[in-house]
Amino acid sequence: MEVSEDLLNEPILKIQNVSKSFPGTKALDDVTMDLYGGEVLGLCGENGAGKSTLMKIISGGLQKDSGKLLYKGEEVAFSSPRDAHLNGIGIVHQEIINCPELSVAENICMSVMDKNPKGFLDYNWMYKTAEEYLSRFNVEINVKEKLSNLSISYQQIVEIVKALLLDCSVLIFDEPTAALTEDESEKLFAIIDELRKNNIGIIYISHRLEEVFNNCDRVTILRDGQFIDTLNIKDVEVKTVINKMIGRELGDFYPEKAAGSDEEVLLSVRELTNKPSFANVSFDLRKGEILGVSGLMGSGRTETARSICGLDRKQTGSVFLEGKELSIKSYKDSISEGIVYLTENRKKEGLFLEMSITDNVSAMSLGEMSGKILMNKSLEIENTDRYCKELSVKYSEKTDKVGTLSGGNQQKILIAKLLSVSPKIVILDEPTRGIDVGSKKEIYTLIRALVDRGVGVIVISSDLEEIVGLCDRVMVFHEGTMMGDLTDKDITESNIMHMASGIAKGSNL
Repeated sequence: MEVSEDLLNEPILKIQNVSKSFPGTKALDDVTMDLYGGEVLGLCGENGAGKSTLMKIISGGLQKDSGKLLYKGEEVAFSSPRDAHLNGIGIVHQEIINCPELSVAENICMSVMDKNPKGFLDYNWMYKTAEEYLSRFNVEINVKEKLSNLSISYQQIVEIVKALLLDCSVLIFDEPTAALTEDESEKLFAIIDELRKNNIGIIYISHRLEEVFNNCDRVTILRDGQFIDTLNIKDVEVKTVINKMIGRELGDFYPEKAAGSDEEVLLSVRELTNKPSFANVSFDLRKGEILGVSGLMGSGRTETARSICGLDRKQTGSVFLEGKELSIKSYKDSISEGIVYLTENRKKEGLFLEMSITDNVSAMSLGEMSGKILMNKSLEIENTDRYCKELSVKYSEKTDKVGTLSGGNQQKILIAKLLSVSPKIVILDEPTRGIDVGSKKEIYTLIRALVDRGVGVIVISSDLEEIVGLCDRVMVFHEGTMMGDLTDKDITESNIMHMASGIAKGSNL
């Protein structure tokens, strides 16, 4: 589809009065939005605002109920994602869509096989093409490697590269940096800037408003399936966008930090080692503090947490809870001792997406929920009501499948599942990844409330602003080594990055 000269100053993509309903839910209600060639349009809204539904309609994954979709001046209705691809509309999904048992090159080139000059399956061409596009990220990925062997971060890069091959006029990025390191994210933004210069229209969806303000020209805001406003980035403040997203003043984003932690040590880790991931890690978690853990991707922070909880086997080292040395050989042992772990990958490792809210909340506490023979349904419902109310989970019925909930509400269900066993120590790995600002604030408030009740909390996060704003003390990893910790005014993004890069240790700042 060619763009005529008289349309160059017209939107390349125009959404007019689009609506979409699902049983019991109106996902989109009369939404209107424009995208121009050569601009980066931010799309913001809380989880459940309708962003993903709208993007699926634009990219052929869903059909609208009413309204119009105009692309390059012509009304269109794409029948499938492939139909949209063939017409120049690509999407990088928040949830990685791939074939894990195929190679990196096969995944990257899957949608452009028709561009193979030889007309048949040419692996040399695939390897060369994949390597050429991956080189833009300057990462060491073997294109012959099976995709499932890669980290989530590298799988996300493969997903992005796959879309870049499509030669699109419109490219949609849905939370593309959620699993990327800061360096990888910067490379992506440089690529987006190149695409903009080539007159490609880009829709950029992110809960990280700093990214939106640093990289977008305009921002469109949705709330509860309705269009709220489109604003020029240079003319608006972050707090204005947040207030329009949630429909209210947010107030202080992070809860007030503790004045000082008690001397009582809840958890002690000594000389914990699991090479090559990490070695000789020692630290204490004290009552009354939120302990943050920072470090670049692959620094050993997640692997350390998983070894503490028995999800990965440690080679050497000791773990003490309230002064008692533990013998944790499995995650079941960890739960029994009162140590629980919130995974960074809620969909694959944390939740049963096809099971109900009640079943998920009760999944770790089946012993307490069961009678002599059968599950005590009334107790299960009471348990679900309690935690869903405490966490402000939004749902229609407790029998709803968790997979139908928004990302923020799924995360709250996962936290409710952990709290249902009344833990002594909670380790939260990327607790706010992929969720909206309103839900983030609620989770931050909950974390502080847990600490105030005497629960020990460790927060692992790639979001430096989150680490600085939330945590009372921060320990930093670099290439499997704990570089030291930071407290009070020393907790700054600059200090954390110096330590995470191996430039300085905590005592040398």
